[in-house]
This record gives sequence, C-alpha cells and structure tokens, in this order.
Amino acid sequence: MERSGLAGWWRRRQRLSRHRRIYRARTRTKLALPGRRPRLAYVFAIVPIIAVVGLLAVAPILYRLDAGAQEIINPVVVASQIEPNTPGEAPVQLPNWDKQERIDILLIGIDQREGDEYARTDTMIVVSIDPKAKTIGMLSLPRDLQVSIPGYGENKLNAAYIFGEMDQRPGGGIGLLQKTIRAAFGIQIHYYGTINFLGFEKIVDTFGGVIVDPPLAIMDAEYPTETYGYTNLYFPAGLQHLDGKSALRYARTRHQDLDFGRSQRQQEVILALRQQAVKGNLLNNFYKLFDVLKGTVNTDLQETQIAQLANLGMGISDDKITQYTLQDLVTLGEGADGSSILMPITNWNSIHARVRKMIPDAGANVPTPTPDTSAKIGVRNGTLRDKFAARTVQGLKARGLSGVAVDTIEVTDVPLPMPNTIIYEYGKTDTAILAAKALGLSEASVRHATGKAPNGVDILIVLGDDATDLVPRVTATPRR
Repeated sequence: MERSGLAGWWRRRQRLSRHRRIYRARTRTKLALPGRRPRLAYVFAIVPIIAVVGLLAVAPILYRLDAGAQEIINPVVVASQIEPNTPGEAPVQLPNWDKQERIDILLIGIDQREGDEYARTDTMIVVSIDPKAKTIGMLSLPRDLQVSIPGYGENKLNAAYIFGEMDQRPGGGIGLLQKTIRAAFGIQIHYYGTINFLGFEKIVDTFGGVIVDPPLAIMDAEYPTETYGYTNLYFPAGLQHLDGKSALRYARTRHQDLDFGRSQRQQEVILALRQQAVKGNLLNNFYKLFDVLKGTVNTDLQETQIAQLANLGMGISDDKITQYTLQDLVTLGEGADGSSILMPITNWNSIHARVRKMIPDAGANVPTPTPDTSAKIGVRNGTLRDKFAARTVQGLKARGLSGVAVDTIEVTDVPLPMPNTIIYEYGKTDTAILAAKALGLSEASVRHATGKAPNGVDILIVLGDDATDLVPRVTATPRR
C-alpha cells in the first residue's frame, strides 16, 4: 500500500511538471499576440513599501524564530544604504490612519522574466486590517484554485491576471483579478501591491537578508529559472541566513510540498523581514527607505497612505494577528484540459465560511454593478421556443437594459435547441453578468469575445434552454 501511494504521488508530480512545461510554452507563444497595454492610470506610486506594510502590519504570522535565531541574525544593512540620522535629529512621526472601516489589501508576487510581455501571478495574499478592532487577518489564495473568471468561465485563479493583460480589459490584469476575487470569495479589494522577483530580492538584501528555519530539508530538482530552464535546489533543515536571491528561491519552490508549503515559507520570510525591520528601526528611517527602494513595487496606495498603514500596523499587538488557510478545504482535481487544479472538497460554502472568519461581512458589502444603459445588446434565439428572443428583450428592458434588441440572425451552426445560453461580451463585462443573472444564469455563461462584434453590439446573448423566460407566454383562457 505504501509503495502504491508513493508511486501515485510520483506520477502526479511528474504530471504537474509536464503540465507546467506545456503551460509555459503555450503562454510564451500567446504573449506576443496583443499589443502591450499602457500603464494603469490609477497607479499613484511605484514603491516597495506596500511590502513593508505587509511586514509591519502582518507581524508574526505563521511561526516565530526562537532565541537562537535572534542571536545569529546578521546586522541589518539599511544603515549602509541610507544616510543615518544626524545626532539630535527628531524621530520621524508618521501620520495616523484616520478611517475606521476595514481595509483589504491584495499583495501579488509577479512572475515576469526577460522576453515576457505579460506577467503571471505567482503569489496572491489578502491582508485584511480592521483599524477599529486593531486586528489583522491574512489569507493566501491558491493560484491553482479553479474559479469562475468573469467573461472567461472556469479557470485557475492565476489566469485572471494574464487574461486581463492580454485582452486589455478595464483595469488590466489587476482589474480582472480583483473582479474574480470579488466574485469567487466575496472580498472587495480596496488596494493592491505587486512585486516582481528583482524587487523582492532588493527588499531582502536591503534589510540585510533573512533568517529561516525549515523543519525539514527542502529538495527541488526542477526549480524554474529566470530563463525558463530548471536547476537543482537544496535547503538543509535548521536555521540559515539567506540573501535576496536565495530567499526568493526558498519562497517560490513548491515541488516538494506544492502551493501550501510554499505559502507557509512565504509567510515565514515576511516574519523574518519584520524581525530585520524592527532591528533596523525601520519607522525612524521610513522616508529614506522609501526613496532607496523606489521602483520595486507597483501600488495604488499613495505615499501618505502607506506611511499611515505602517504606523497603524506597528500599533497592533501580535496576539491580534491571525493567519487563515484553505488547505483543509480543497483537494487536487483535473481541469477540462487535463491540467492539475485545486477544487473545493465539498462546495464553496465552506470556503466562504472561512473567508468570513477573517472578514465577517465578506460578500455582504460587495457593491452590485449598475447596468450600463448605453450598452448595445443583441439577443438571438437558440431554442425552439416561439418568440423567446422578443420576450427576453422585453424582460431585460424592464430591468433597466434599454439598449437591448432582437438579433434576427438565425442560429444555424449548432443543433437546436441549445441546452446552454452563451453571452458574448465585447468589453461590458459587468452588464453582461447582470444580464446573465436576470436570466437565472451564473457568470459562467458569460464569455469574453474578441474581434469585430456582430452588428456593432457590446453584448450578444444566444439563448439556450437554461435561460429563464422573463415574460411567460400568455395562453388563451378557455371558454366556459
């Protein structure tokens, strides 16, 4: 039994590696198709302090370094890169965060290497801060978890970012990823920060490296390099000091224990960086550090907000910080294309319940998008119901979608009746989702379409038998 289990594990691991190589090759082929999108207009700052916010706010997340680690941490090198404070210089006074509402920040590790036009999301962590209760929660979102991506249907969570970039969706990859997280988990993301490999390395090196303490040796014979090759990795068990490059590899390797082990190591590195930040008196060098590390992280937080959050985070005690995981709620599965995915063991209710432990009002305060009355919507009848398209137009108009009309082109390329409705959207995702819900359908029925839209529509609805009849047919009353 034991040998059989080990053989099965090895086959799954080999299959994961094979799919990973296929995915990378396929992604590199597709990346050159659309033109590069312009920078997001709402990026107010390009600074690494969003990571520092995580360090200062999240504090001891997963596990603590013992007394031995405290003794062997190398002296932080912040002072060698930042002009020290002059004698008698007043301590830095950071501004206070003056809001009481919960703040949900999405931290994203970006995988973008030389030759890549578009990046991939390697790590996604939601940090939820309650300024009133002085509590912090942190949840790592598994990148291979299968979710419904608005406009694209079922796919891995990390596919949302690259879809948004390649198709130049509103808000780019960040915008589509935020919508996906909102739809799947009920989390309304208020701010985000992205950091790439080089930025991560620079932050770790600026802090003087990190001390980690893996309980078991870590071996990885297929660690992906920056040039799409592979190399061998080995980290012995026990305390060890890592520079930026080694810390990146330590935080990214996942062949031995997949994504959840990697998530734990990422939390460990965050904690270790916090230890260095405290020893280096980071708050007293905040603005100088801000300038030294400028350019390593993209965020929509302004400089003042970052300083406020750093100050807020330092005022939250260790016992008010909680880490959450979905590890016990998901299992390995196989996607429609044969790739390995993660999926709920039972259903999404358990995942939503876990999210609400961290964010009690998750899903309750997610704003409902309003229909775009200017959207031009065509409706075709893919069923055998008489005048179904006309009744659907009437029902959608009654629900605020005034630009809807019957598309008289007959559905001839598939057998009728179509069992499932397909809603093609050409840039009006929110309105397409509202139309789907009005028809009693899920977001999975919405598909993002490219190319020239038929008859210049923004949305094309091809009705199937699963669509609700919004205006039931009137039958004649029999004579008595």
